[in-house]
Amino acid sequence: MKKKWTRVFILIAFMGELLTQANGEVGYYRGKTGYDDIDYSFLNADLTGRELICDDWNSLLVRGTYDYAQEIQGEFLPEKYDGKEFPEDLVVMMEDILFHSSDIELKINNKSCYYDDKLREFGAAGSFLMGLEDAYAQFPEMENYQEGIESAEDAYKQIEKLYVGVNSDNCYEIHHFSTAEGQDFFLFCYHSRGKDTTEYLHLMKREGNELVRVQTIYKKSHGRGELIQYGKMFYYVYLNENDCNKDFDGIRLVKLNDKAGENTDSVWIFFVPMKYVWNDLSGELVKDKEEIDAYIESVKEELLILDETAEEYGRPIHYLGYGDEYSVTHTYFGDEKKGDVFNLKNDPYGIENDVDMFYKLDMANCGLPLYFSKDKKIYDYTGEYMDARFFYYDSQEKSYKELEQLGYSNGGLSNINLVQMWFKEIGEKIYTCQVYHVGGYNYIFQMLLLEGNRSSVVRTAIIPAKKKFVVMEEKIPDLRE
Repeated sequence: MKKKWTRVFILIAFMGELLTQANGEVGYYRGKTGYDDIDYSFLNADLTGRELICDDWNSLLVRGTYDYAQEIQGEFLPEKYDGKEFPEDLVVMMEDILFHSSDIELKINNKSCYYDDKLREFGAAGSFLMGLEDAYAQFPEMENYQEGIESAEDAYKQIEKLYVGVNSDNCYEIHHFSTAEGQDFFLFCYHSRGKDTTEYLHLMKREGNELVRVQTIYKKSHGRGELIQYGKMFYYVYLNENDCNKDFDGIRLVKLNDKAGENTDSVWIFFVPMKYVWNDLSGELVKDKEEIDAYIESVKEELLILDETAEEYGRPIHYLGYGDEYSVTHTYFGDEKKGDVFNLKNDPYGIENDVDMFYKLDMANCGLPLYFSKDKKIYDYTGEYMDARFFYYDSQEKSYKELEQLGYSNGGLSNINLVQMWFKEIGEKIYTCQVYHVGGYNYIFQMLLLEGNRSSVVRTAIIPAKKKFVVMEEKIPDLRE
């Protein structure tokens, strides 16, 4: 572990040096009046090190965050299951799988991980998945339609057409199992279309030469699933995706039952943060070090809050993820709110933007004021991010121009997203603070000093969460058409 963290420290030092050198010659403007002939182009660059955080080459820092997150979890302590629909031992096994599955493996949907290894102990991991030979064995009539069938997926389409009366391209798996009484069942798994992440499972029962649908289940994410057997019962288990952070933070266990009626029994096992742990990785020797350290201590108290009693707009205040699937976190503010606030939409030369409020500040400490807006958004595929945009006023053209490379308004380009950005004036300098979500309930904090187009990393910290289990029974409605 010591060597691992040594490598992370070296990476951070290297990253700080790259930020300093990234833009060549330093650009400054020290004039206080008369902006007509000023060229802002030297500020239109990735001065905050976004690409260094988000790019794949920087995975050592990210993986260090994941490793530390695993380290702080302690020993496995299952949450008691008081329900009646599922065997308690089976629920505890699912909790164990979730606890010991690393966030990074779940993040990248790695099929060679603890989750899959443990499911193999249930005789799962594909053992019920119907292959091409199985398809011919279960449906001999398929021999008459061999032309054009070269894979199991081709066979699924033909089985659909012959036995279900459907001709779709959405069926990606068919699982087959037989009960102790010799009754055959087939579980058809369907992809969703477009941006909709909902998938559908149809349990079909063989009756003579027909397949009769007896159960329909909707699966609210693309998390990979498996059919398992426990005792005499069969279940479908899959990874549950959080809508906000787009990570797999839970497991759903669904009972397969031809007498399910309108609702299907399921149990949902998932993590929520119990507390966040701040771990400093670097501290540069800069002017005003004591004041910077004191400020960061105050930030910790506010940023890591998980107090359900503090509310704003009718919901608890949270600046980092807290387990809610549908609500973005609150926006953290620094000194940008202390200055003038502008509504540039009402300006004759207003900005086309979703946000009304803009803050004016000299974030690059070079005498050039910029207009800054920030807004929380959710991207369909990679989750919550901070839409941060910077503008300057071009008096020659009488319009506001955006510094696109300086801002962050392209959420979804990376699995690592900026989620907080604010500014703090200490001494005679304005410092840029930002928080990146790197997956699960794990974050990276950085404090930067921008001077013209030169950047330096002042502080770096990793912020993983110590997590706790929540176990809930849910009825999944039958959505069959």
